[in-house]
Order: sequence, then structure tokens, then C-alpha cells
Amino acid sequence: MGENASCEVLEIDFVDVAPLVGGNRARAVNLADYLRTSLSSCDESLNRVRVLVDADFDHLDCKMATLPLVLTDGRSMESYFLRLSSFEKIFGLALMAEHVDAKEVLESTVEAATILAAAREIDRQRSLDLPFQALNLKAFIDVDASGIPTLRLINMLSQLLTQAGFNGSGVNEVASAVKAAAAILREREPLHVVHGHDLERILGEILQALRYPRQQVSQLIRSTFEVAYIDEYPMLSAVISFATAS
Repeated sequence: MGENASCEVLEIDFVDVAPLVGGNRARAVNLADYLRTSLSSCDESLNRVRVLVDADFDHLDCKMATLPLVLTDGRSMESYFLRLSSFEKIFGLALMAEHVDAKEVLESTVEAATILAAAREIDRQRSLDLPFQALNLKAFIDVDASGIPTLRLINMLSQLLTQAGFNGSGVNEVASAVKAAAAILREREPLHVVHGHDLERILGEILQALRYPRQQVSQLIRSTFEVAYIDEYPMLSAVISFATAS
């Protein structure tokens, strides 16, 4: 947290919390619930702890967090890099790709990620248990010479449904549902819609198409964030203030 930090920061991997379905996020939420219960009689102790987690679906579901749990301002930590300034630095400075319009790439990346978010939403609503984590997304992302990505939705859904044990004949109906969900999600802030892993994987394919190693996408996008941006994000600002308070 820098020289002004006055607290200890631990990743959930290094906290002794029982594993749960839902991975590390579920473990972190469970930790926050445990602390809230066990420290309920000691406000001073409870107020000395914060548990920051990816919001995931909570912003879309209008769910609020109760301290010590704190949600990211966007859907995930990667949401903080979903900004034009980040894309301008990536393509204008890191890649020096003068032929790439950073704004157009950002907009097309958000569009592809929104469709993916809609697919995740339909999966959740219908309890399809589609194997998104195992999805080889790069096989369904096309990137043109200007760095503009497009998603081959039908092909992607066909593979997901087949791997989940469904009849492939239902792909068109699911695709229609995904498109309808995407239309609704486009009315929301991209910050709350775009899944962090989807953002990184789409951007990784754009980088690869422009002959920059996709494996370096995570380090690259993180290098674009500046301290000056923190004030734009209420939850991030609150966490930083908490960590640096005397």
C-alpha cells in the first residue's frame, strides 16, 4: 500500500478460511460474515477490518455490502482499467500502434464483453452450469487489422452447451436470450457489467493480433492506472483512506 499504509494487507489465499463452492470470493465473503458475527460486541475491533471482494453480480442485483465486506466499484478489480486512458496508454505508448483507434477498440471490447456478460447472466438465470472457466475464449474472438474484436457467439454457445451436456439444437434459442439480455445490460454502466476475466482475455487477443504477447496483458493493463484516478471510485477511495488512516 506504499509508505503511508498503516495496516496489513492479506490476500484471501493466506487467510485460514474453509474452502467453499464459489472459490476465493466465497471464502472472503464467509470471512466477512464470521468477523461481523464474532466481533459484533466490539465495534472498535470490527471497524479495524475490511474485506474487499469483486462485486461480481451484486451491482447488477442491486445488493449492498455490510461492513466489514466492501465491494469493488465495478464488477471486479479489472474494472478499474476499463477506461479510455488505459487503452490510449496501451496502444499509443506501449504498443506504439498509431493505426489503432483506442476509443473504437475500447467500445468494441466493451460490446464483446457485454455479450459475454449476457451469456453468463442467462447461464445464471437458467442454472445451465455452462463451463465458462474452461472455455478457450480465444477460439471465438476475431480481431481485424485495426485491433477491433468481434465475438462469434453461436460457435461459442454451441461448444459451451455441448460440454455441459445439452443438445446442440437449442443453441439458437439460447443465443436469442443472450442477445435480449445484452440489450438490457447495455443500459447499465460497463463498469458493472464487464467481467474482469473476459476483459483480460479479449484484450489479450487484441494484443496478440498486434504482435504483442497475450500473456503480458495483466501486467500491461495494471501499469496504466494512476493514483489520480482513485478519487473517481468511491469504494476504492474508502479502502485507500482506511488503509492509510493513522
